This record gives sequence, C-alpha cells and structure tokens, in this order.
Amino acid sequence: MMAARERSDLSLDAPRHLRVRHVTHFDYSDEIIDTTMELRLRPIDGDGQRLVSYNLVIDPRTSVRGFADPSGNWVDTWNYGGLHRAITIATESVVETGLPRLNGPPPPLSIGEDFAMRRFDGPILDLPLVRAIADRRPDLASLDGLDAMTADIHDRFEYQPSVTHVHSTVADIVAHGRGVCQDFAHLWIAACRARGIPARYVSGYIRNTVPIDGAPRPGASHAWGEAWLPGSGWLGYDPTNWSIETRGRVRADHVRVATGRDYRDVPPTRGIYRGTARESLSISVTVMDLDAVSSQAPEPFGRR
Repeated sequence: MMAARERSDLSLDAPRHLRVRHVTHFDYSDEIIDTTMELRLRPIDGDGQRLVSYNLVIDPRTSVRGFADPSGNWVDTWNYGGLHRAITIATESVVETGLPRLNGPPPPLSIGEDFAMRRFDGPILDLPLVRAIADRRPDLASLDGLDAMTADIHDRFEYQPSVTHVHSTVADIVAHGRGVCQDFAHLWIAACRARGIPARYVSGYIRNTVPIDGAPRPGASHAWGEAWLPGSGWLGYDPTNWSIETRGRVRADHVRVATGRDYRDVPPTRGIYRGTARESLSISVTVMDLDAVSSQAPEPFGRR
C-alpha cells in the first residue's frame, strides 16, 4: 500500500505535448573523410511518454540506419564517405509527456541490470562526500528520502557551465562545488548507489519556464537520474532543477531520450572521422509546449 501511494504522488502534471528542435553543427578546419556517427536523439516511446513524431535530417545527405541498443534506446547510425568540412544534424520531435508510467507492480530488475546500476564505475565514484550526502538520509530508499537528498545536492552545489566537461567525474563537481546537469546527475546517482539503491542516468530535454536561480538556462540537452525502488519502479529526479513545488521530481516538462549507467552510454552524438582537421561544435535546442501555443501555426521544419 505504501508503494502505491508513493507512486501516485508523482502525478504532478497533466499530460502535455512538447515539441523539441535540436540542431547540432560540426565545423572542421580542413576537409575530412569517412565520418561515422551514432546518434541517440530520438525520444523514448513509452514509460510515461508517447512519441508522436520524429524527424531527422543530416547534411551531407546519405542513408541512415537505426537499431535499439541493449537498454532499449533508439540509435541512428550515419556514415558519409566523401570529403566534407561541415556536418549538420537537425531533429524535430513531438512528445506527449506526463502519462501514467505503471500498470500494476513493476517487474523486478534482471540480475545484470541490478548489478550494473549499483556499481561504481567510470564517472560514478565512491567518495567520502558522496557517502556523507547519502548517509544524511536514513530513509533514502523512499520518496521522502529521495526528495530530501535531491534538495541537499541542489543546495550544496552550484550550476555553472564550462567548469567541467563531458569526461568529468564526480570528483570534479566535489572539488569545484560547481558543475552542469551531467555532473549533478552523476553525483545523485553515486549517492543512491552508495546506499545500494540501483540508479541510472537519463539523457533528454527540459522545458524551463522559470529561471532556477535568476539566470535563464541556455538551450541544450539535459540530464537527470532515476532510482529503482521495489514496488515503485524507476523514479526520476532532477537535482539541477529542484524547487519547492517539484521537490526535484521529474515532471511533464521533461522529455526522456535514453537511459544508461552514466553519460558514456547515452551521448547524443558520438563518432569518428579520417583527417587531421580541428573540430568545433555548436548546439541549439528549443522545447515548446504546443498545448500553450496551439493557436499558432508551426514553423516549417528544416527552415534555416
């Protein structure tokens, strides 16, 4: 009974339709050749959201193939063999969020998934401060405990871009006291695992309606964590975007794209190319609530 009551408390929003536009542009200082890329940009269809539409355009144009990885994330693969000095990847997704995620008790985790989501590895480190954060909450394996720990992390650490990078570990946010959503998610996951709670990394997007601490967030991909509790399943928490209203719980403003042990499993783009050119990257992300602007005609996709 307690698990059912806890799970129903997560219905904090009515369903809504969010449109996500994500444009990634790579520039190269000289011509390169034979680029191969994996893309994890297609939102998950199910588990609390419904993928209404998804459109992917890549320039230079060539065929795109797709498959589901072992975690069930959709992966688009792209290879271009000719000479090129730029790559543009543009996606537009429409996702209905805030839908019920459970119909009855969740199935237990497999032995392999349970082990992988409890293990300290890569950027997820077992540090004294991680243990101290986890041990502050004796009831961590509950909604109240996860609420409180999420608030602790949000209050203790500062959101600041450019202090860390995609290869940073939990040690970096602990040392600097600052980081970005990827760092907050890794730290939150580490604290859960320190208490033996399976926890995983989620990549996706968020529609920020109000600046969290006075400064608007630039459009970009987002990340948060999920903890697995018996009887409740995976529970999402976003320590970067904690507020009194949300208590850090993932809501209908979030769009889930992929899940994994940590960032290394789910980067939006990953690839290789042949050449010695220097690479530069720019990213633009917009998330719009279509229900709030239903009277406006949508801008055609692909317009530059």
